[in-house]
Amino acid sequence: RPPERDDAAEDPAPAPSPETPTAQDEPTPEETSDPATTEEEETAEDPAATQASDGGGAGPSEATVQRVKWGVVIVMAVGGLLAAAAALTVIGIRRRRFRARDERWAALMTGGATAATGAERGRGADGSRGGSRAGGGAEEPDRAAAALAAERTWRGAGELAWSEISRELSVRETAIRWLRITGAWGRTPTRLGLNPALPPHRALQDLLAQIEATGREVTAEHRAAAARIADAFTAARYAAPLPESAPGETGEGPTAEATPGAQPPLRRDADLLIELIRGVR
Repeated sequence: RPPERDDAAEDPAPAPSPETPTAQDEPTPEETSDPATTEEEETAEDPAATQASDGGGAGPSEATVQRVKWGVVIVMAVGGLLAAAAALTVIGIRRRRFRARDERWAALMTGGATAATGAERGRGADGSRGGSRAGGGAEEPDRAAAALAAERTWRGAGELAWSEISRELSVRETAIRWLRITGAWGRTPTRLGLNPALPPHRALQDLLAQIEATGREVTAEHRAAAARIADAFTAARYAAPLPESAPGETGEGPTAEATPGAQPPLRRDADLLIELIRGVR
């Protein structure tokens, strides 16, 4: 008998329809996640880990901080040393200036004392002879010689006092120039000067007016000192020259010393005006 056919085995399997989804086409849970959620998760990573991975995000190292600190300390130390050196230099310059001023005034007094003593020595013999002939007539040449020496010293003091004031104004102008170059000043310093086109009296009065315009007090004592210096300097510059010294007035022989503790004429007046000039800013 012929074998029976198995219809179920021979019938082909039905082809899947296009509408039926396959297992491969089904979305996985990973693909169905929200893109916005994924971005938030990426941005929500640990910032410390990110900085650590970048390397150096935590600030400068300790070694760098120490180098900066030592650099600042060294710069400040060098600046302090320079400032101290500048201060010592200024003090040394001022001391030399004071010493030079004292020497100039001492030389003036020594020269006057030498001339007066030389006059007395030169006229001593004549005076004794004149005294034997005419009694007290020997005193007249001595008084004349002393007056001549005093006049010469007074005129020299006027010239020296004027030069001291001019020198102080020149030093002030130089300091202002250097301060302007270095930019080490804030408010512009006041410029002071003697007008060479004016006579001595008016030039000193103009200088006092410049000082008074800065707010510095100018007293009657300052004006009197300026007047005395102007009188002596005017006599030294414009008055008739004094007669030449006699052979005995030249100071031949031992040099005469000035009287100990004697104040040179016009020295105090010159110092008073110089101190007034230095007080102006």
